[in-house]
Amino acid sequence: MGVHTIRDLRAGEVSVIERVFAGLSTQSRYRRFHAATPRLTATMKATLAAVDGQRVVALVALDHCGGPLGLARLVTVGPGCGELSIEVVDAAHRQGIGAALLRAAMARAAALGLRTVSGSVLAGNRPMLRLLERSGFGFAMAFDGPGTVSVRSPVPAG
Repeated sequence: MGVHTIRDLRAGEVSVIERVFAGLSTQSRYRRFHAATPRLTATMKATLAAVDGQRVVALVALDHCGGPLGLARLVTVGPGCGELSIEVVDAAHRQGIGAALLRAAMARAAALGLRTVSGSVLAGNRPMLRLLERSGFGFAMAFDGPGTVSVRSPVPAG
């Protein structure tokens, strides 16, 4: 499979969000949304598709045929701070897609002038925690509450 390209999600591009969501197993959906999420509501779709390229950025990894493999979402939540989330379709797990999206999101965070990125990962989501540990970005991790790990990294200068 592998990533052919990573590009910005365009505002209102709901079909890409739906295709990535459809490629997530029940477990992957739970890991991404921290709750049982059997379907995306219209409100969730609208929120996830509401990107502006500055305050809210979403990057989509595409295969050689243009099919979406995953998404990284970066939302500015305060001065110099962004919140990051990543999801990869199950068929593309363990192929470097998450790492490619993480690198692209960190580069975008630097371009936007963010100094730190943070997120929340379920403690049982070992694949994501390993990805962050091995990324080279220096993610600090701390238990945040029952079953949740707060992650935070400085954004390397672009």
